[in-house]
Amino acid sequence: MQFTCALCFGVLFISCNSDDDTKSEKANQFTINGETYPIKTAIVEYYGAIGDAYNLTINLTTTPVNDNNIPVDKVVSYVFFEAFSDSNTLENGTYHFSNATQVSAYTFTQYSQVVVDRNIEIENSGNYLYIKNGEFNILNNTSFEISFTGTAGEKEFSGYYKGD
Repeated sequence: MQFTCALCFGVLFISCNSDDDTKSEKANQFTINGETYPIKTAIVEYYGAIGDAYNLTINLTTTPVNDNNIPVDKVVSYVFFEAFSDSNTLENGTYHFSNATQVSAYTFTQYSQVVVDRNIEIENSGNYLYIKNGEFNILNNTSFEISFTGTAGEKEFSGYYKGD
């Protein structure tokens, strides 16, 4: 009887093992104020050297873009970072928010923002939230992998993207 109870308990324990062993892919998305938005496109543009740093922008959008980087859909949400690197590409590493007037590598500026529900056909539409603090991490600059977190307006935001 004891052997039967022990065997049943052992089978029950094994079959209730958690599924945490499987690795799940992170979703290409950002979340702000409890709402989640898919990220469909990442655009990185280089603007030149400023002092000892190089100015690049990152735009993570909820819609594909055309050849001129214009959103295909009329309504778009996005996360925009005005960043500075120590080369003319985004190097792997952590970039921190800075509202300093002197730019330096591995920072991004107060002009960075999260924009929600902007209609590209209506001027000044959407909700523009300037980033007040936070950081982003370039995890892989070859396949472009980025994670980010911070505060925009008075709202917490975070996200992740991996793609070309």
